[in-house]
Amino acid sequence: MRPAVRARGLRRRFGAIEAVRGVDLEVFPGEVFGLLGPNGAGKTTTVRMLTGVLRPSEGEAWVLGKSVVKEPEAVKATIGYATQEASVYPYLTARQNLEFRAGLYLPRNQVANAVEEALSRFGLAEVARRSAGNHAQGARSF
Repeated sequence: MRPAVRARGLRRRFGAIEAVRGVDLEVFPGEVFGLLGPNGAGKTTTVRMLTGVLRPSEGEAWVLGKSVVKEPEAVKATIGYATQEASVYPYLTARQNLEFRAGLYLPRNQVANAVEEALSRFGLAEVARRSAGNHAQGARSF
């Protein structure tokens, strides 16, 4: 059986800081896998590399047979990623929040159209320029 997720020598540097140092792992279909460690251990950076959001400095990883280095768009189209906390940035507008999220999963040339479609579909075009923090405050008052 082929692993659903496989990493070999996965590394990520931010300047002089080595955030992830040589991760090797295999996760097979049906397995439950936990990535544990203290703050600053590189867990989020590793997940961001495995989801195709962040390019590794070195090494390679595959998700469902797709290379996160050579095929990040295909990886993003294959998986879903839910963060631990709400991922709405209150100081960005509704449009900017949607553009950020769409940019994680879609090729750049599809982002603007997808955002416009979502704003229209959900009747949010009129509030697209308001900061998301304003929407959240309004929701809390109900």
